[in-house]
Amino acid sequence: MKLFILIAITALSLNSFAGNTKELPKIELMESAISLDIDQDGKLDLAFLTTADFDDAEYLTLWVKLFGDTDYFKFGDISLNNNGGMYGVGSQLQANDSGSLQVYSYNEAIGRSRWSSTITIAYRKNALVLAGFTYSERDTLDLSNSTCDINLLSKKGEYESTLNESTGKATFDVSPSDVLRLENASYDNLINTYLNNYCNTFDIHEEE
Repeated sequence: MKLFILIAITALSLNSFAGNTKELPKIELMESAISLDIDQDGKLDLAFLTTADFDDAEYLTLWVKLFGDTDYFKFGDISLNNNGGMYGVGSQLQANDSGSLQVYSYNEAIGRSRWSSTITIAYRKNALVLAGFTYSERDTLDLSNSTCDINLLSKKGEYESTLNESTGKATFDVSPSDVLRLENASYDNLINTYLNNYCNTFDIHEEE
């Protein structure tokens, strides 16, 4: 895997300019890598997920290089670093059916509270943008669960829950002032802005 990453970095270190840093991701800190056509130009782009400057850093950093560009886009603290080598716990990069990049983190192994988060990044109007954020959690003892799903392109959200004796679904609009720019979309900002300030504010009950 690390040999593939090294070859990929070398192959795309050609031509042009676009990103916000000339810094290169360090091979030894790689947690996940993917090639995808995020800008839909028919050429493969690269994305990497790394720890920070040391392996036990609390958060992970995202790097994206568009084909032909010499510089990377670098976004810090994009995900929790829960890649401890345990089965069922981790963070990885993936592409959805639309070709957008997703940072997927999950805990399906430790404790009674299991969760997953998905950060979706799209390419719109010649720029990488934060397109969506989804956070799901479930309790393995009482079998309650909830999902907070935010589409930041349409500025629409949906919250569905059976937690805390609150069962039902709420749909809502996201204020334009709460649409985070990708460079400000740290994991803590995403949780506070969308999960805490929107979804967790609803007291929903199933209609009788």
